[in-house]
Amino acid sequence: MSGAQAANRWRKLLQIKPGANRDDSLGGGLESLEPRTGPSDRIQLAREAMIRQIRDRCGGDPALLKAIEDLALNSEEAVAILDTLPGTEPSPDQFAALEAIVMFDGTRPSFLVKSHQIDFASSFNTGTWQSNLQPLLDRLTASLSCIGRVELGERHIGTAFLVTPTLAITNRHVAQSIARFESDQILLKPNVFLDFGREQWNGKASFDSRSVDSVMFAGNAVVTAPIDHKRLDLAVLRVSASTLDGEIKGRHLSTSPISHSEYLAAGVVAAAGYPASPDLYVPSTLKSKYDDVLKRLLEGDGGAKRFAPGIPTEFTGDGGSASWTVCHDATTINGNSGSPVLLLGGPRAPQEIALTGLHYGGDWGGERTNWAHRLSAVGGAVGHGTTKTFAEFCRAEGISL
Repeated sequence: MSGAQAANRWRKLLQIKPGANRDDSLGGGLESLEPRTGPSDRIQLAREAMIRQIRDRCGGDPALLKAIEDLALNSEEAVAILDTLPGTEPSPDQFAALEAIVMFDGTRPSFLVKSHQIDFASSFNTGTWQSNLQPLLDRLTASLSCIGRVELGERHIGTAFLVTPTLAITNRHVAQSIARFESDQILLKPNVFLDFGREQWNGKASFDSRSVDSVMFAGNAVVTAPIDHKRLDLAVLRVSASTLDGEIKGRHLSTSPISHSEYLAAGVVAAAGYPASPDLYVPSTLKSKYDDVLKRLLEGDGGAKRFAPGIPTEFTGDGGSASWTVCHDATTINGNSGSPVLLLGGPRAPQEIALTGLHYGGDWGGERTNWAHRLSAVGGAVGHGTTKTFAEFCRAEGISL
């Protein structure tokens, strides 16, 4: 995305009409849902949230406090530039400052999970997330219990989610870290597990840990950076049966055949999974003078299960989208790879939760988007080392697309 495209996108998100008199109190600032406030208010909210965190967790570090003031100033300057004549563009650092503001202004929180439930007190948020999600909380708890952390030994690799009691979907690029792909087979490395615990509140203790026994299906092309949206970044893991008793033993998510237009019409989506350690939090496109500040502010939360709500968005990025690509703006980072994208209260069933996508990547730095495969659209893809399509594999395994 060019600087001009990024500037125009931010103008749209901030509801800025260059050269026009703008009432900040009306404006949907920085993608807020409700209440709707203007860009200056959002910057101030993020500034206050970051300062509180520095005082509570970093001992009021003077250098960090000064950096936050500088970040807020750059954000205000970016808004002022966007508010002038078309064709003017903020600097890369100013774009990065806006992105940092969105990470802390409360409009797109990333909540920690506690006993499979959303801990709404764990992330500063200015929207009405808790009241909006209240009718779905029981179903969300059941969904969150189906999401696990892919581990190689004790190392956190990514996220996967159950679609049958013993089959879990993740990304092919996650599978590439736990298995060796040969021309006609996939050889799993030893000591690979899927753990459904690793929640922050109890020291990331294990819960219902399962051994990963094999990679049953994977996209047929190697997935590397930069992202090629035409390559299927999906893999299916065979895991051991749960040793738990009762209904929870057979828990899994069921996919829903949501069309692209139905997805875009949905009000809220969410990605849930295991963001990585803080040194991986800031994507390479956001590398700026604020990089170390963000790492310090986010320190200590890596590798724990989180729930991040957002809204569907249109595709942005280089190379064009694939027919199976859908986008969202939930707060996702490295380690969220393999997270399910859940549609919350869709047009068909306002009180239901629909598994609709597989998160596979994202970008920041003025572009700010996340990409997911719409699962009901990937059935025609042929798997690695086989002539079978994903749809044929799913039919044989009892997975409904």
